[in-house]
Amino acid sequence: MSEIYSEAFQSLLERKLVRVRYLMTKGAMHRLGIRDFDSAIANQNFLQECHAVYKKAQSIMTTAMLAMESEIKRLSGQPEVHKLKYWLRLFESCFESFVWIALSGGDVSEVYKGPKFGDLVSQNIASVLGYTKHFNENPYSFSIPLDFTRYSCIADVLTVEISETTKKATVNFIELKEGAVNGAMLAATETHTSEAWKEFLDKYGEKGFKQAERFFRAGLEFHERNKQINAAPGVYKTKKGARIVAPASNTPQRFTSRVEHLCDLARRGDYAVEIIDECLLVAALDTSERTKYLRAQFDARLLALNAFITEEDTSKWEPDRIVSALKQVEFTNWIDGVGYMGLFPALLRPITTRNFLDLCFGRVELLFYFHAPNFLHRCRLAGLHAGFLSKKRTNRLRAKQGWRSQDYPLWDGRAMAYMIDGHPMVMGSMRQNDMIFNWLTPSSAVETLVSSNSNMPADSFARLNNLTEKDLEDR
Repeated sequence: MSEIYSEAFQSLLERKLVRVRYLMTKGAMHRLGIRDFDSAIANQNFLQECHAVYKKAQSIMTTAMLAMESEIKRLSGQPEVHKLKYWLRLFESCFESFVWIALSGGDVSEVYKGPKFGDLVSQNIASVLGYTKHFNENPYSFSIPLDFTRYSCIADVLTVEISETTKKATVNFIELKEGAVNGAMLAATETHTSEAWKEFLDKYGEKGFKQAERFFRAGLEFHERNKQINAAPGVYKTKKGARIVAPASNTPQRFTSRVEHLCDLARRGDYAVEIIDECLLVAALDTSERTKYLRAQFDARLLALNAFITEEDTSKWEPDRIVSALKQVEFTNWIDGVGYMGLFPALLRPITTRNFLDLCFGRVELLFYFHAPNFLHRCRLAGLHAGFLSKKRTNRLRAKQGWRSQDYPLWDGRAMAYMIDGHPMVMGSMRQNDMIFNWLTPSSAVETLVSSNSNMPADSFARLNNLTEKDLEDR
């Protein structure tokens, strides 16, 4: 794939995303000639028009993703393929906008089981798209083929049906099965008799047994996840740990406007680094010119060093010492958020089209440095007992509970924890990821934690780890 071809293909993808973004955020209102959202909600045809433009947007995206998969196969082994794979991942993330619109934000991750394996063509994608097309013929219905998201999902299709009379939405998940083995397995399931299963196993043997085992395992996970959607407040134990559902009393505040401002500064070559709520450094870097990029990176590293890492006067340091210290500063790149399950789609964020495209295609790089001690200090100022676990306690929990590296962020080898209903809870990666990848202000993240603590229903919490309040360290 030549550089010229690569640029032309990227330009095509950008135009498609701009078209999809317009359809999903403004299309229905423009079709109805409506300017404000209140008038749109009052219009009896608004939901119907939303479905119409969503279906157009979905068709554009699925066609583009299938084309990208085809190109990845054709160019297998060539160095440019990694760029195509990222573009496909980006489109999958934008495609998840449909899921975020259909469900409340806290429920979206319950749809995803984990990483998906294999390409779309090797799945039953033809039958899924055929079902989706047929279902979408009804103007009050909209179906979402979940194989086009970044993850393996609990079902093949998510459907939304709007009542013509009440205008209320009904959401359902549908798993599509095809083939003789699946047909026989479903028939045996419906009979509820051991004789039917014996006949099934006699006919299909070990292959049928393994397929039935996968079917029932997937069914159990589906029912467990499905119960979490629209769940009442409380603490729910799952195979992977626990999920806390609490009514939040605050409206999440995001620093989207500040990201926009930093992007504008970066393109002009101005200083584009800022610290939000004394614990989260955000830097925008223009990648189009190497000199400008390196200068911006130096600015970000120097501010992180002076604000969070040392209390010494670095202006008195020898150049070699400063260079060595700056190299130790580690940032998180916003683009890595395409691997975060809870990522709010960039397609739906209230930013300019230019910033949307520049961030998604890497023309502007967004770097973050999170300072955990200052964040925990804000938690304590808000009345929440929070602190670090010792390295010894952290290592014990890691070994006992089998933590993966991305599950719980560590600061100098220590996990963060806070008190809920008198019991310490380890702070998972979701809190930090929401601040970095979803641009949630740290102060809003603290308010959410405090709200979860105060609004937790009585007697809903069960001790989930063998910790006490004495295990929390301030620094």
